[in-house]
Amino acid sequence: MRFHPGESAPDFTKEAVGHGPMTLSGLRPQRVWLSFFRDANCPLCIVRKEQLEKVMATLEPGALTLVAVFESPAADVRAWRDVHRPGFLTVADPGRTLYEQYGVATSVRAAVRLQPWVRLIASKRLTRAHLRPRRHGAMTRVPADFLIEGNGVIRDAFYGQDVGDCIPAERVERFVEVTSLSGSGAFIRPSTKFAWA
Repeated sequence: MRFHPGESAPDFTKEAVGHGPMTLSGLRPQRVWLSFFRDANCPLCIVRKEQLEKVMATLEPGALTLVAVFESPAADVRAWRDVHRPGFLTVADPGRTLYEQYGVATSVRAAVRLQPWVRLIASKRLTRAHLRPRRHGAMTRVPADFLIEGNGVIRDAFYGQDVGDCIPAERVERFVEVTSLSGSGAFIRPSTKFAWA
């Protein structure tokens, strides 16, 4: 089941790796960018991380709380954090419960598209370590992004077209601008408990 703008975002409680238990509704009235990655060993996720952080860098501090979900155990996500030092919250979901809740699917057609792999090679981020057999996650998992208002309503739902897809920066910037003007969200810095690493 795919979600559409205007629908309520399913609530959940998960361990934010390196930060402790996190409940989506507990982040209110902060606006949330819920981003579904693939698994922590996916080389495309390094490029995706950089894309997300570039967008976040254009926004006012505290304008948006970014939460990234990985199809990997907490130990793998923790190791990924140690290496890549992301500036956002990360959640491990090896059981894929959140992927199922939000309708984040797999697609063979999306997985065989060459564009994301060409972009990866051009970025020079592919290493020998990434060629090892995958321990977790589906090779055909397609990313997705959800922009959630401070009241828990989904303002934008983006389901990728290939395995390296990411919501366009313009849609994120427009979301922040519109919700600021409408009063449905507020510029609130994350609390100390959920401070970005």
